[in-house]
Amino acid sequence: MNYFRWRYLISTLLAVILLAACQPNLVETPTQSRSTTDSIVSVYLNYTSTADFRLEIQDLELRSKDIWLPCRGNTSDTRRSSRQHLIALDALPAAQYDQVRFRVELYSEQNTLLRTEQVTLGIANHLLLKPSGSQCLFLHCRLSPYTLDRPLPEQFVVENQVAPLADNLLYALCPDLSTVYIIRTDQFTVTAAYPLQGQISDMVVDNDRRLIYFLDRQRQQIQRWDGISQQMTDRIPLPMTQSPEGLEISPDGEFLFVTDTVNRQLLKIDAENGTRLAQVNIGHEPSQPYWFEHNGQARLAVISLGDQQLHLVSADSLATMAEVTAGQQPYETVYANNALFVSDSFDYQILQLDPDSGVLQARIPTMGRPMAMLDDTIQRNVIIAEQSRSGLALLPYGQQLIARHIAAGAAPHDLAISNKRRLLYIADEINHSIVVLDLPSEKIIQTIEVGSTPDVIMVQEP
Repeated sequence: MNYFRWRYLISTLLAVILLAACQPNLVETPTQSRSTTDSIVSVYLNYTSTADFRLEIQDLELRSKDIWLPCRGNTSDTRRSSRQHLIALDALPAAQYDQVRFRVELYSEQNTLLRTEQVTLGIANHLLLKPSGSQCLFLHCRLSPYTLDRPLPEQFVVENQVAPLADNLLYALCPDLSTVYIIRTDQFTVTAAYPLQGQISDMVVDNDRRLIYFLDRQRQQIQRWDGISQQMTDRIPLPMTQSPEGLEISPDGEFLFVTDTVNRQLLKIDAENGTRLAQVNIGHEPSQPYWFEHNGQARLAVISLGDQQLHLVSADSLATMAEVTAGQQPYETVYANNALFVSDSFDYQILQLDPDSGVLQARIPTMGRPMAMLDDTIQRNVIIAEQSRSGLALLPYGQQLIARHIAAGAAPHDLAISNKRRLLYIADEINHSIVVLDLPSEKIIQTIEVGSTPDVIMVQEP
């Protein structure tokens, strides 16, 4: 989806710069790797206590063959609400690393430096960084109010990442790092990071089969990831495509839908064997397809950015059912309460359309630039990410006015919902994080840090 976001860059650049200037010093995304064989390493600090003290981790280094290499990062502040922090992110040579060392500064609640110590830890089984890879390393801090007088090296252990369980996970796609981060939704912690090949533009999840599909623009293919084995298991080629950008999956996981912006095409793919079942020309610069069901019929809504149109097609045959104007800069579509909603990021409005004919039913103004949207069927709201207003707008079913606004992140972009846990996950472009909102209370309960912009986030739960 990076391609489509560039269309909004000019109009949002000033706001992003102003917002970024107000943010704390975050971990920087690694620039170009020192070589094509370098590997991304994300170092996290996990701790069990949020007592009245503060510690900082500085000068972190990893050792390979008796050579210590610095791993860039920033300080970690244990007074923040989250119990996990990304303290270092860098591209290092592919090798085995057997030790980690860093300097710890311990501060009192009044910000008085109590002491500073050097910590060196051996890495069990070694940290193996593979060429063009991506992996996490975890430091666990056991410091508590009852152990403040003990030597700091005794308060830390280091662990490599292990494959997480296949359920109750949040996948965060970070194309800038060619990495997908895997997050435990019950603990709000990153548990692993895996490398992705090519230029991944989109991602969808098959919950029943525990499969993740990644759309590779560069190699014109779909990559299938097994959530149980945590491995790439298959690739579905997309011949005759030039720039596949948008990916959608049917709820039963049987079909995949792909848009090609250059060839102006919409494709239907058998998800099991990769067979192309249908292909049609559609609009100009078609964006991500959106699957919905209305009156028992499976349909797709496809925005074409070049001609500002919304195309309604049959999900079975891809036959066109309606074509309508969708605003100056249509961004995303959602189906809720027997109506279609399209976010227009230029005119700051939500268009409500008839799902059969596409006839405009209402123009709903927003205070901020509307981007991603979700349907909350339990609390009967359309949830709208308002990026320029740093929060969310709630549109109740049956109303044509925004009911209220919730502050959430500096620049909310993508959204994912866990109906099982009643949680909303909000991808924050500026802070390189995912904000967790408790839907019943409408309160932010956690912030999860990742290494770069989380372009697409998806929940995988039974």
